[in-house]
Amino acid sequence: MTVLATKTTRLKVDLSRETNLLTQANRTPEIWRGTDWQLQLGVFQGDTPYDLSQVESLTVEIRDNSNRTAAAYVSKTVAAADITNTITLENWTSGAAQHCSVDFTDEETSLDLGGNEKVYLLAIGVIATDGKRTTLGTTILKVKEDGLGSESPGGATFLTEAQSDARYVPRVQVAGEAVRFKTGEGLQLQDRITGKWTTIYFEDGAFAHGPWEDE
Repeated sequence: MTVLATKTTRLKVDLSRETNLLTQANRTPEIWRGTDWQLQLGVFQGDTPYDLSQVESLTVEIRDNSNRTAAAYVSKTVAAADITNTITLENWTSGAAQHCSVDFTDEETSLDLGGNEKVYLLAIGVIATDGKRTTLGTTILKVKEDGLGSESPGGATFLTEAQSDARYVPRVQVAGEAVRFKTGEGLQLQDRITGKWTTIYFEDGAFAHGPWEDE
């Protein structure tokens, strides 16, 4: 039996292209909003694994693609102790190894999409043991909404009783109002002087009303 696992994306960070990095499936990465996600990184120069032995830390950030200098929505750092160099093209391709894994929680991926999907920037960089900072590469991250757990089905908006009465003719008389809807008769108006009510209807192309009645 296959065990349900965390959503995993294997991203090849190819230093020969730097931008528009692709997953092992040769696609730009996509995830569902509000889901746990593990990003597995393999750093290469073409098809040659890159030596990260002089790296002190590696950072992955999710940023606004249209305003890249704004604060990152999510920033995750991997320490040198969690970065391995025992990676080859063969064990990377087979899925058996990667330089490091970066785990994102469902809360961290619960981004405000403003709709059904949104494109973000995924930026990857390192700090070397000598303190030098290097950007390894960037790519587009598409985050999609699945709608699971939404409080209002279909994004429906509901009115309160007061809002409904203000927008529509109430089915019962509202205190102080001279209009009401009476079951079996329809829309009624009240004479402010006598306090009596009459039913309003349309007849032969003109408005008419029925007999006046008390409450």
